[in-house]
Amino acid sequence: MPLTNWVISCIDRYSVFWYAGRIKNMDATDKNIQAYEKIKNNLEAGHMSEWALIHGEKLILIEDSFEKTAEQAVKKFGAGPYLIRQIGAPPVTLPASVVYNII
Repeated sequence: MPLTNWVISCIDRYSVFWYAGRIKNMDATDKNIQAYEKIKNNLEAGHMSEWALIHGEKLILIEDSFEKTAEQAVKKFGAGPYLIRQIGAPPVTLPASVVYNII
């Protein structure tokens, strides 16, 4: 196989693995959002405006600031995926370029 074909083959395989990882992370994020939606009413009853950390479809912790929640999320789970949501706030819509890391 010529070198250029081999390089293209490697790039194609890497792209498939990268894309598959992105899909896996999006699936996990969607499941975390669904988990949050199931417990949202209970959280709003007692923790309005606080911050929830959801990982693996489970509520991990509730903190009073985004910074504390994010710090704990990174300590426990690294780069994620996980969901940090302010309780009672409407969901944030991100541009596709951010979601899919296009830019």
